[in-house]
Amino acid sequence: MQEQDEYAMTEKNLLKVCKERQMYQTPELNENCYFHCKGYRSIQNISRYNECRALWLQSNGLAKIENLDALVHLTCLYLQENCIADMENLNFPNLKQLNLSNNQISVIKNLDGCPELESLYLTVNRISKSADMMGLLGLSKLSVLDMARNQLEDEDFINIVSQLPELKVLVLTGCPVTRTMKQYRKTVINACKQLTYLDERPVFEPERRTSEAYFRGGAEAEQNEHLLILCEKRAKDRSQFISMQAFLSGKPRDECLRLADEAYTSVIENFHKTGCLDLDEEHEHVNVQAYRGKRIWADDKVETVSREFLEGRVQVRIGIEADETDDDSIPELEEVKDDKEDINELNQALEYEAVFQTEIPEEEVIETQNERDAKKVEKPESRAGQDIAPPRIIDCTDKTVEEVIGDIENEAVQVPIEMELAEKDDVHAEGDSDSMPD
Repeated sequence: MQEQDEYAMTEKNLLKVCKERQMYQTPELNENCYFHCKGYRSIQNISRYNECRALWLQSNGLAKIENLDALVHLTCLYLQENCIADMENLNFPNLKQLNLSNNQISVIKNLDGCPELESLYLTVNRISKSADMMGLLGLSKLSVLDMARNQLEDEDFINIVSQLPELKVLVLTGCPVTRTMKQYRKTVINACKQLTYLDERPVFEPERRTSEAYFRGGAEAEQNEHLLILCEKRAKDRSQFISMQAFLSGKPRDECLRLADEAYTSVIENFHKTGCLDLDEEHEHVNVQAYRGKRIWADDKVETVSREFLEGRVQVRIGIEADETDDDSIPELEEVKDDKEDINELNQALEYEAVFQTEIPEEEVIETQNERDAKKVEKPESRAGQDIAPPRIIDCTDKTVEEVIGDIENEAVQVPIEMELAEKDDVHAEGDSDSMPD
């Protein structure tokens, strides 16, 4: 008995779910009721939730739609993933969305009590014939119909969906009819004039035009419609080019628009007469069927504009918007010089000045460059607090290099070496005289 009570929609269990899922403990205050994934076998004791707008009952074990008459304000009802086999007791005047996917429904019916229904989801059910879809005919506001992965094989379903004036989304993915019906996509698009999405692809205006042309005159009419769409696109490009060319030439706006309309009309009329796309005023044409990767205008047919002309033609006034009462005086903006380099130099100079002021005391006497140059020998820095004696001057007169090196005993020395350039030149001259060729 305790297990049966756990999976029953008693008032106590419903209040417990409200507490778990952060809903109001007063049933009348709940507009969204989340009673899904609880294993309920039947719908009971829900009449107190009469202010509910959206009711979630999916993923339970419900076998029947019942005891929902008190929910007159219901707009969304989610009953997917249950065991429902019959569409009944659906009397909701404000219902806009109904989800009955993943059930055992074989016939669409009893939807007359939902005149405001806009979205109906019946994915993965047992609908197999077009006659089982007759219950859709009373839904004048239905815009979304999802019947994917059903067992629909009858091609007469097209006569039903074509009578839904507001149908914009139709999903039949996975149904056998999508594989067996010839020209399935073109047929559906031609039948449903307001359709914007079919199965997994959107429906754009060029596709609709070519589909309608196919049913008017076959494959040839469809090909001609393709060419006309291409011509319209090229005509639009040409009209924009002519309009911009006129604008850069200094013509007023109305004249630019008039020339653009004339260019567009001339290209379309020429296409209807010759089947070719007009390239310029000299009626040089290119076959539209062979138009692939070619340019519309040759380089010599496009008028070039110099930069000086463009700068003189397009004038941009920079200023501050004046008040309505002061229209005569508009202050001009002064050109601000980019002085980032000057600022950087100033900052660097200030940093140097601060360093000198902190490191050099005022009372210390700074030797000038001339005084430092006048000193012949500077006193070397001391190592580890010990003073090092100045270098000893060794007289190298009439001494060989070996004798001078013998007098040095790991101490700093200063050796004055004087060589007479004349003697040096004579030595080199004597040494080179033997090696010179005769």
